[in-house]
Amino acid sequence: MAELKVKKKDGRTEDYNEEKVKSSLVKAGASENNAKTVASKVTAWVKAKKGGVATSEIKNKVIEEMNTVNSVVARKFRFFVKPSS
Repeated sequence: MAELKVKKKDGRTEDYNEEKVKSSLVKAGASENNAKTVASKVTAWVKAKKGGVATSEIKNKVIEEMNTVNSVVARKFRFFVKPSS
């Protein structure tokens, strides 16, 4: 299987990492089980995309999927801003 690529805001690309999606959802307040379910659905969606996917598209898909499970966590995730390193 070809590697799944993510296009970052700054133009870089990196490998898609389902674990990042899952851990971000847990940090936003999702249960481990809900985070795993949503991350799995998002991964399937990314695999169906051709030529990579932008981080903004992934975020929107995560919010869409999480909203069906827990709208409070979806809202928290929507407004989460990753701290600068």
